Amino acid sequence: AATGVTTDEVDLDQALDLPGAARLAALRRARNQDPARTREFLAAQFEAQRRATDRQALISALEANLGPDDEPLLERALDDRAIGVHDEALRLLRTLPTSNLAERAAERLHRGLWLTADGFDVQSDELWSVVEAEPDEARDLLRDGSEAGVAGRIRGAAASVPPQHWTARLGTDDQGAAAELSRGVWATTLLRGVAQNVKLADDARPWAVAATRALTGMEQLEMLGGLPAELAARTVVEVSRQWNYDLLDHACSQLPGPWSPRATADLLDRYAGMRDPRWRAGRPPAVLLARGDAEVLGANWARITERWPEHTVELDVLRLRMRLREAFNHREESQ
Repeated sequence: AATGVTTDEVDLDQALDLPGAARLAALRRARNQDPARTREFLAAQFEAQRRATDRQALISALEANLGPDDEPLLERALDDRAIGVHDEALRLLRTLPTSNLAERAAERLHRGLWLTADGFDVQSDELWSVVEAEPDEARDLLRDGSEAGVAGRIRGAAASVPPQHWTARLGTDDQGAAAELSRGVWATTLLRGVAQNVKLADDARPWAVAATRALTGMEQLEMLGGLPAELAARTVVEVSRQWNYDLLDHACSQLPGPWSPRATADLLDRYAGMRDPRWRAGRPPAVLLARGDAEVLGANWARITERWPEHTVELDVLRLRMRLREAFNHREESQ
């Protein structure tokens, strides 16, 4: 929008001359307009670009309309010496469930892990019995340092396969596979990897719940922020029983709005049952009143104002949302 270029007006040669953010936006608009032609252009330009930041922008553009036909270029980028280019290509490849990367990772998981009475464990005298990865395996791991050592290598392999790998290997459904991976000494490591591809599962809910329980801090919030809205909300409801107010509020701030009626009602129950922190005593949760379903919140107005009696701007926002909703409903009924 800042460049004034619409989707129909994208000129690929001119797009390369735009500054960083505008260039990437233009290339992604071109991908949305004509994925195949833009892919050919990006592939031709990839070797010609001398700066790593330029090559990384070309790879990043593939995220728009990403598909199996983009795999050859992404595989080429895995051999790039620049960390940013390699890691961006790997990030995109990991979202392709039937890629060669997924096959390589599945083979390593079969070789490197066995299922014991206590959950998955590292096989002796196999690839993960030593700390350092061989070059072929290192090529399929992030170079930013987060996937070093045995735990990092296992996490990288788990991040490169879809959840269907585990349901097929264990001969069970998503609920059973998520429960199995939640056991054992490598449970957190495996679930940190699975968390990156939760959306690919046939039934993502048990994976999201298991991964949220295994993750902490920003990793947990980032995973919740990347889930579909209703799944993220249901996951927070499920895992927040032992959370304090601040953790619940941070998690809810990651949920896109508006929330569904069911999620709003459940999260209202969660907030209402918690003790307010001293600095928020008597004041309603801003994120709940701003993003929750207006009809549900309106129906609970008396409960909300009794639970949080302090008159704040959050209550004014909710009152305005209720009035707007009533006005639009009245207008629709009169037409």
